[in-house]
Order: sequence, then C-alpha cells, then structure tokens
Amino acid sequence: MLGLSADIDIRLASAMVAFSLFKAACYSEIIPEIIRAGIQAVPRGQVNAAFAFGMTYGQAMKLVVLP
Repeated sequence: MLGLSADIDIRLASAMVAFSLFKAACYSEIIPEIIRAGIQAVPRGQVNAAFAFGMTYGQAMKLVVLP
C-alpha cells in the first residue's frame, strides 16, 4: 500500500482506522452538546413571540432559534 512491508502496512492501516473511529466518537459527543447549548441559549420569550406570530414549532426552530 505505502511501499512498506506487508506487516507495517497492515498495522499502519489499522492504526489509521482506529484513530478515525476515536475522533468520530469524540466529535459525536461534542457537536450535539454545542448544538443543544446554542438552542437552550435562546430566551424563551423569543420562542413565545414566534408562537404569538402564528408560527408552528418547526417554523420557530427554523426561523428564530437555529439562526
């Protein structure tokens, strides 16, 4: 694969796959926490105002909370 012996190629490929899985596991825990914190940071009054304008929950999330 990389011009190295077969044993080293296999170990290197295994290490690269393991590292990729490790990073994916780390980010799968961090990114949702950041999104959740951003949603919770929006004051409840802004969401209530969106409902007062007649928006549905989905519209309020899309137009008020998520931006």
